[in-house]
Amino acid sequence: MATVKELKDKINNSNSLSGLLVPITIVLLGALIVFGISKMLSEERGYKDLVRELQSRTFGNKWVAAYELSKLITTKKIPAEDLAWVHAELIQLYSDAADQRTKNFLVVAVSAMENQNSFPFLLKALSDGDRDIQFAAVNGLARLPEQGHYDWSGVAKHLEKSEDEGLIQSILLCFAKHRVGDSNLIAKNFITHSNLMIRNAALTLLIIQGEKSLTHLVSESLEMRSGQGNQLTPDQVFGLKSNILTAIEKSSVSDWVNELNKFSLNDPDLRIQGRARELLNVLKK
Repeated sequence: MATVKELKDKINNSNSLSGLLVPITIVLLGALIVFGISKMLSEERGYKDLVRELQSRTFGNKWVAAYELSKLITTKKIPAEDLAWVHAELIQLYSDAADQRTKNFLVVAVSAMENQNSFPFLLKALSDGDRDIQFAAVNGLARLPEQGHYDWSGVAKHLEKSEDEGLIQSILLCFAKHRVGDSNLIAKNFITHSNLMIRNAALTLLIIQGEKSLTHLVSESLEMRSGQGNQLTPDQVFGLKSNILTAIEKSSVSDWVNELNKFSLNDPDLRIQGRARELLNVLKK
């Protein structure tokens, strides 16, 4: 049976956030919920059984039930007609939960539903004092349908006052994914941050928002190499560059063709070379 620490280690080493990459250890639970600790579950239970276990005053490992329920949600094994009921129950169970671990996996389960009505709940979870719950909430916010109408002001306030560099990076990428209005003004406050990961997230957001006076920053990011004045691994460098390439693609702005030709086509990482060729073909059309 896997331990809680082993589960978190597996999840922490994930680097996916709705198309944008977070190449440092950030808790992005929703993106990997179908992996991890499937062997720890000795028997398969239905979603109604799991909800009853979470409601029980005597059942012990409620966080395991919450995890298993989130897996059923992710793999679409709950009938569509019951999703609204499960969603409401999860939110109520979070309010009633006593331990942080169970609350954490309840946020993961709600996030897996990708329901735009989850926004107020996830905003509340973002204000929890537990770091894992905060990261799960940001991941949930990033996974919400892009066509929804959300008031991001509360998230922006949390970003402005946060001192957690990993959380700052994740919120910036969440804003980038949703193209949050006026978030470019916030991103400019982080474009010169001492943390390279935060600078990359801010740059990603600004590119997606259509900012064009960033040539030197884009060149600097695409020219980056592992071990050259940094302690980044090749995979981390790949993640940072992939963010920039994804942002250029989403912006549909052809201003970056020269940078792609100059740096990305000659990148030592063949993955970046291939991605750049695909992107250049799109931008030149």
